[in-house]
Amino acid sequence: MHILCRDDSGGQGSVPDGSTVPHAYSALTSPTEEFKPARCNADTCTVSMVKQQSRRVGGPADSSGREPLRSVSIRTRIVLAMALVGVAAFGSMIVALNADYHTQVDRAANDALLNSRLAFSALIEHDTEKLTAVLETVMSRDDLRQALAARDKRRLLELSNPLYAELERRYGVTHLYFIAPDGRVVLRTHRPSQSGDLIAQTTFTEAQRTETFGAGLELGLTAYALRVVHPVTLTDGTPDSSHPSTEPVVGYIEVAEDVGPFLQELKQQDGGDFGLLLDKKSLNRKAWAKMRSENSQPDDWDDRSAQVLAVSTNVSLSDRMRYPGALSSLPSEGRVLGVTTQNGLTKATCVYPVSDAAGKSSGAIVVIHDLSPVTAQLRDRELRTAAIMLISGAALLMAVLLLVNRLVFARLYAMDAHIGPSSPGVMPFPIEGDDGIGRDEIGQFEQELAQSRRGLELQSALLNNASESFLALDERGTIVYVNEAACVSRGYAPDELLGMSAGILVSDAYRAAVPTFIKGILSTGHGRFESEHKTKGGRVFPVEIHAKSISTAGRNVIAAEVRDLSERKESEATIKRLAYYDSLTGLANRRLLDDRIAMALAHAARADSSLAVVFVDVDGLKTINDSMGHPAGDRVLKEAARRLSQIVREEDTVSRMGGDEFVILVTDVGPEEAQEFAERVAGVFAPPMFIAGKRISVTASVGIAVREEGDSTSDSLIRRADAAMYAVKQSGGHGHRVFQPQMTATSDATRFALRTEIRDSFDKGQFSLRYQPQVRLEDGVISGVEALLRWEHPTKGNIPPGEFIAVAEEAGLIVPIGTWVIDTACRQAMRWRDSGLDIRMNVNVSAWQFLHGDLVGIVASCLASSGLPAERLELEITEGTALSDSADVQKSLDGLKELGVRIAIDDFGIGYSSLGIIDRMSVHSLKIDKLFVSQMVARPQSRAIVGTIIGLARFLNLLVVAEGVESVDQLAALGELDCAEAQGYLLSRAVTPDEIARLATEVVDLRPS
Repeated sequence: MHILCRDDSGGQGSVPDGSTVPHAYSALTSPTEEFKPARCNADTCTVSMVKQQSRRVGGPADSSGREPLRSVSIRTRIVLAMALVGVAAFGSMIVALNADYHTQVDRAANDALLNSRLAFSALIEHDTEKLTAVLETVMSRDDLRQALAARDKRRLLELSNPLYAELERRYGVTHLYFIAPDGRVVLRTHRPSQSGDLIAQTTFTEAQRTETFGAGLELGLTAYALRVVHPVTLTDGTPDSSHPSTEPVVGYIEVAEDVGPFLQELKQQDGGDFGLLLDKKSLNRKAWAKMRSENSQPDDWDDRSAQVLAVSTNVSLSDRMRYPGALSSLPSEGRVLGVTTQNGLTKATCVYPVSDAAGKSSGAIVVIHDLSPVTAQLRDRELRTAAIMLISGAALLMAVLLLVNRLVFARLYAMDAHIGPSSPGVMPFPIEGDDGIGRDEIGQFEQELAQSRRGLELQSALLNNASESFLALDERGTIVYVNEAACVSRGYAPDELLGMSAGILVSDAYRAAVPTFIKGILSTGHGRFESEHKTKGGRVFPVEIHAKSISTAGRNVIAAEVRDLSERKESEATIKRLAYYDSLTGLANRRLLDDRIAMALAHAARADSSLAVVFVDVDGLKTINDSMGHPAGDRVLKEAARRLSQIVREEDTVSRMGGDEFVILVTDVGPEEAQEFAERVAGVFAPPMFIAGKRISVTASVGIAVREEGDSTSDSLIRRADAAMYAVKQSGGHGHRVFQPQMTATSDATRFALRTEIRDSFDKGQFSLRYQPQVRLEDGVISGVEALLRWEHPTKGNIPPGEFIAVAEEAGLIVPIGTWVIDTACRQAMRWRDSGLDIRMNVNVSAWQFLHGDLVGIVASCLASSGLPAERLELEITEGTALSDSADVQKSLDGLKELGVRIAIDDFGIGYSSLGIIDRMSVHSLKIDKLFVSQMVARPQSRAIVGTIIGLARFLNLLVVAEGVESVDQLAALGELDCAEAQGYLLSRAVTPDEIARLATEVVDLRPS
């Protein structure tokens, strides 16, 4: 290195390194000494220094005798220290974020466990109520009780097989047991895969101890089953859950349902995979081998661990999986066994115990929940938080670097001013050399500054292109940073938001809470909460905010990630709608109705007020579904829901129970107001509906139940209203009734018992036909008869068709019964014909017979076997059946036409009244509905309708028959309108074949008295 210097005379010289200048340097040994200028002649120079310069250029000489500068070392030490602090802070942040991640994952796993356990308990409670109702129905049968009392296993088997098949198909029952009083099983009826109950019968023991219901989960051979048991007496078949019977117990009946379907239903509701984990100690070694042998499976007892996975909803729950310690010291609320991540999927394995009726736990439910959506959301949030912290740290580091550089340069400029040209004999600043601070180091500073600036620009670009909104606020709540996503989603330009208060983005409902939010974040350092933001156009949307307080450049800044929750809230609303509202009509479902009835009952008990439940059943919906298709039936239900919703108050609730049933909760009404409301309900169905361009007349059966003392749940009210509605159904429908104590409150169970009795009675020949004459009005001669089905019950007497036809259709018995009716009617008509009485035979045919049987083949066979000419048989069908778009119906109608059988449209005028039926089907007769006939004397409109139908029939050369003639005035009015034929109680009720033969010899006097 060369130092340029000058002497007192102004001459300049170059002093080489290592000459007399180092001697001057060597004199700088004391940091407190102030040095004097030294003179140099030809080989020396004058150097002026102060003690502050010694700290910059002092120090021991290196091997070459040169003194190294320290300015670069000072800056490097500062940068390294700041870098170490930044790395430590970033590492601490990563550790904290990871700990928070695991905490959130554990919380999500525990939430999944809780939800699963609650859902399982709710399903068990629901199915216990279902099995209890089924058991009530089974126990009401005298023949079963008598067979059990006699230990008649053969008779029990004969009765229980068809009963069990029905219970399994409709209610999912897997076990039906008949047990002797001492606990020995008289007869087991169950699925072939079930090997019986070889473990202690805790549910039976509970029923035996209390002499009432015993219900609970019970461990069978390899699976749990939900069981309900009740003692049986000979004289009383009605179970009572609160008071044991005083009659001697002749045995017990038990129904059960396997736990497997519960797990499948839980999987649909909860989304996880479920399995039943059993303690191997609770199983029987010999019974296990027997069960495996019966199911053609190897005996793998020794290969299994201490826990056996008996039932699962997914093959991922392998039968060979080990769950160490899952059943040991398992708390009642269950536990999370662990959280694992494999192939990018995070799953939590949870387990909770299940107990039997005695409270003993020998198994548990294993649940594997997929937490991947939760963990992905948490990871995404952590990455964004880490990015914000990293960017903030880099910005802080750059600020410190700029400050250090500024201080270093200020120091150098100060030196320049001190030893500059004003000091005699000294050159002010080193301008070259590789040991000083010169142009090269300044260039390096500039490069580092440019590189940092590029890093900040990259980080800013990443934030601006993020899909989520990012904001930064100062301590006063002023927006100091906003990314592009935040601006676009809210309709602002960046310059419209920067410098503005954060309240500009918050909805009116949450704006007052902004100062509290800022204060809380600054005090705690972080926060997470939900709020509402508002766009520039005024649209309000829900948001979730994750915020942290960051200290930078001597001030606190709040960095916030704002996530739009609109889609999540919509999904939650959708889930709520699916959980509490009917998907077809949008009305409340059974779950929501139960909640509202419970609240209304609690309010009524406190306020000593009343309420009513109205049960509405849409009449004939099954016929509409069968004839026009289920989409038409759905539109009828939607229209019914709309009409019912229009007549209720805001505090009332309209719900759909399923199928064609609606239930309405009406608060603050007594019996009279409830009956008036029921009349309004029936009235909403009076106007016709127009479905798919067709006019449909729909009626409803309405039952009413008013709150009574002791009503605490919705079940009793709904059961009573259902019983009242069923009483209307038994009377032919289209009306309303208030519940009376003599009505059966278990109408579902009654209908089930009725189905069983119909089957038995049909097999025993308890059905018969009666025939109602159809009289020609011009001469009073019987021209035809209508065959009407009657059920002669051995204990209940004659049961009218209105009480059992619909039930027979539900049970699938209408086809065999209908076949018997056609065959019997044809044979009777032929016997009359052989005796000289040639009259037309009319038989009603339901839509079910068109859709679920070979009606053409059945009719052809009956005609052939009886010998009756086809033109003497007339089949009566409804307008709904005739208008059906079903290919099966149309094919059958075409086939009947080819046979030569006559077709009559029954109840013409109240349904579709379509002329297209007459044109397309070659109809032979129209039967005017009794509704118009009964009103034609009092209402001119009804008389006009009847006259129009008669005129139309005459013009089209069709036979017209008026139904339901019950008065002389009605008969006279029909005669004035030139009606061809009539039938009704005035002329004759339905009578036996012998009575028809007698009446046919007489001429009915049709002259008015």
